[in-house]
Amino acid sequence: MNEYQEWREGVRQMTFPKWDELPKLDLYMDQVVEYVNGILAPLHMTKITPAMINNYVKQHVLLAPVKKKYQTMQIADILIISMMKPIFSLEEIRSSIDQITVDDYPKNAYNTFVDALLARFAGPVTEEFNESNLALQLMRDSANIIYNKMEAEQLLEVMSRRSPKKDTPLIK
Repeated sequence: MNEYQEWREGVRQMTFPKWDELPKLDLYMDQVVEYVNGILAPLHMTKITPAMINNYVKQHVLLAPVKKKYQTMQIADILIISMMKPIFSLEEIRSSIDQITVDDYPKNAYNTFVDALLARFAGPVTEEFNESNLALQLMRDSANIIYNKMEAEQLLEVMSRRSPKKDTPLIK
């Protein structure tokens, strides 16, 4: 089995916490960083830092902690932001979260996101990969990313026009 196939097989076995599996007790910054990085590590995602979280709060992308403690909703937001940040701007991420939760509870929206993510992770590995078609797969994936980002931006724009504005937006 080549290195790429091993990676795909590892992703197929990934787990990601649903809302009820997130910490119930409020966490301090160092605990949040350790928890989130532990979840993201198998995905080889950029590690989150206290400075990044403080920046999210400062830019009104994440609610400020209450007495220096982060609650379940903030932890869920940090996980989603961490996953989406390589592709979307912070403003797009916050706007997307706001639009999705306009008509749905954060718990349901978060769990739907996790279900979609895990379904994608568990997708079948039907094609045998070798050195000659790795480049083809890279091109396909790159094209999919471009298309999916464009589609997500269009969906956000349409939803923003159709949905009422929240009374207290986090983005200035």
